[in-house]
Amino acid sequence: LLTLWPNYFCEAEWPPLLHCQNLLTVQKIDFCKAFAYAFSKEYDKYKIVMVDPTDVEQSVQFNFRLRIFLCVSLIIASPPPSKKSNQQQAKSIAIFQGILDRVIGRREGAKPTYAAWPCTKLKLSVGQSVLCRPQMARGEYQVNRPHSKFRQQKLNAWQPILTAGSVLPTFFVIGLAFIPIGVALLIASNNVQELVIDYTDCVMEEKLCKDEISDPTKIMENPPCRCLVAFELHHDFLAPVYIYYGLSGFYQNHRRYVKSRDDVQLLGNPKHVSSDCFPFQYAENEIPIAPCGAIANSMFNDTFLIKYKIVDQSDAVVPLAYDEIAWPSDLSKKFRNPDSVPLSAAFEGTSKPPYWRKPVYELSNVSSASGFQNESLIVWMRSAALPNFRKLHSRVLHVDTFANALPKGNYTVEITYNYPVASFDGRKRFIISNASWAGGKNSFLGIAYIVVGTLIMPRNRYCST
Repeated sequence: LLTLWPNYFCEAEWPPLLHCQNLLTVQKIDFCKAFAYAFSKEYDKYKIVMVDPTDVEQSVQFNFRLRIFLCVSLIIASPPPSKKSNQQQAKSIAIFQGILDRVIGRREGAKPTYAAWPCTKLKLSVGQSVLCRPQMARGEYQVNRPHSKFRQQKLNAWQPILTAGSVLPTFFVIGLAFIPIGVALLIASNNVQELVIDYTDCVMEEKLCKDEISDPTKIMENPPCRCLVAFELHHDFLAPVYIYYGLSGFYQNHRRYVKSRDDVQLLGNPKHVSSDCFPFQYAENEIPIAPCGAIANSMFNDTFLIKYKIVDQSDAVVPLAYDEIAWPSDLSKKFRNPDSVPLSAAFEGTSKPPYWRKPVYELSNVSSASGFQNESLIVWMRSAALPNFRKLHSRVLHVDTFANALPKGNYTVEITYNYPVASFDGRKRFIISNASWAGGKNSFLGIAYIVVGTLIMPRNRYCST
């Protein structure tokens, strides 16, 4: 301690001779007496510098929550001190012994600390006295950390020796597994039937719908723009068939956009509004918006009405269902409605988002599928990682004419064009697709497996060497 803080204990004229010969682990030191035995250039002048704990100005409080190391070696150099100095030395050692007993917490009835410290391994000159490190018995002293291989980072380790004889067979086995997996994924993806229609430039009465709704004020003032898009299915789309909407150029992964939501509110607390929702926190007169935030405010709200043209008959409307499209974990854990019934009473005192046509409790005709548990809302609230993405809009109910498939033939889709994309140069897509055991149509994963498996397969020239 005197080596680290000499100004607290010593005079500046003499060189401290504390030698960090040994280290003692301690956890906490409170107020205590400290001493220093030192000498000046004149060998006959020895002195003991004391610190009185009753004097606040001279006292030093050591309160360490971490382990520190205490230098406890005291060396007195030759020539031999006088008889008077020996008495001073004995007095100082007795004081230091008491300090160490209190610091290390010697048990009652144990031998004195100084007497238990062996000095047999040290070569001492005449006139030298040394305080040595104690011989710690098992369980005698309380240590800071248990001595275990895990805590001392001495666990057994094994590192393979990489050689051509071990690496090449490993690569061969991995490549041999990757290639058939990739082929299976690619075949499954190619078997998925999909139709993609870009309807961004949809026309109603020789007017582009995107121009009609480009002004945000017209979204609420004007009636929605409705346009018809005709398409043909050349093959039966086998069940199950899903309807998706796709957006291009929409950066849902923006840092501020992703945070602009209130998860506590979505758990059934409509009047709880987080600061992350700014500027879509409150409507006029400080009425909380439910749901708040930029994500909810920008929810996709185009609608699709699909009709199947039957020869010599009226068009058959393809039935769509809007349940079972969200992740079950999201529906059960992240989104809940208030306990009050009806929902209109539960959301009383809140306002709809600025760009919505109707409040959240009117998103569906079914009460259980409305409010915060509306699955279309839940699907939209799961932000996409890339600017070009698709989200599940609905699923085809396979009944009557559409029991086993979406039959081939001519169709029309009536689109209620509500969602503006011209402001960010985006595009909108209408997608009909079914699924396989590997999911939707996506050839990337299968191609990636085949490429990686081909690259790591050993070549003949490597095997020959």
